[in-house]
Amino acid sequence: MDADKKNNTSGSVITSDMTITGDVLFKGSLRVDGQIDGSIQGEQLFLGSNGMLDSDINVDTFNCQGSLQGNVTATHIVVEKTARIMGTIEAKDLDMAPEAVFTGVMKIGSIPDPERKNESPARSKKTETASINTKISLESSVFEGLIAALSGGSSLIMIISDDKHERNSLCDTLRDHFVPNSPTVILDKPTGSFKEIMMSIASGYGIELTDCLEQEAMVKDLSLAMDDPARFLLIVNNVETMYPATLERMLRYFAGDENGNKPLVRLVLCGGYELKKMMLPGQSRFFVRDPDCTLEL
Repeated sequence: MDADKKNNTSGSVITSDMTITGDVLFKGSLRVDGQIDGSIQGEQLFLGSNGMLDSDINVDTFNCQGSLQGNVTATHIVVEKTARIMGTIEAKDLDMAPEAVFTGVMKIGSIPDPERKNESPARSKKTETASINTKISLESSVFEGLIAALSGGSSLIMIISDDKHERNSLCDTLRDHFVPNSPTVILDKPTGSFKEIMMSIASGYGIELTDCLEQEAMVKDLSLAMDDPARFLLIVNNVETMYPATLERMLRYFAGDENGNKPLVRLVLCGGYELKKMMLPGQSRFFVRDPDCTLEL
């Protein structure tokens, strides 16, 4: 079924053989097992495992088992293990299964403006991973969302906060959560040369370098020792203080790239406004690929 007009639905199901093109406005609950290409506004939205949305969503609660490309604003969001989301999540509470796949920006802990419920959300065909200016508190749901992203396969995560104490606390909490099951290194002062950074990383993981003069040899030693990227976690705080060339090399070697080079570790980059500016359009020359997840505190 195709529709180019608003669809008012109450306690309804969009079955797997249905496709809706246009904005959807509903009351009560709506289950989607088919496809919607258009903005969605309502109360309780459930996306089944076979459902597909290319939508900007503004609802009270959202339970996602299927695929979403777009932005979602809700008081409570549940992301099940079969879910695939590319976009921006804004919610007061978030429950995300470790197996779920999420790429984009999280704003957790903020309360959506009730006035927005009366407006049709603006459509956005492409969701930017640029940072968001709203500051949110460091609540358990924020940490749980970050853990879910790391456990779900995200290998490059960016955390933006102008509060250094908040960043330091989050880095320490991450380390305490993963140690001892996952070797974890925190670089708080990444201001040295690339060789110095590599030596600090090797020392933190207890890896012996056979050659500390040649960069390629150092990378090879680390690659051989870090045979399972999912086991190792590298947290770099105050990223904006790094030399640009050092940051570029570290990302190229550790984060993988779009040419098929695999990451060596799960890499978490933490920084303030300067790091945020690096990711603005035209300024991201240091990043060999987009982050899997950007979390702004």
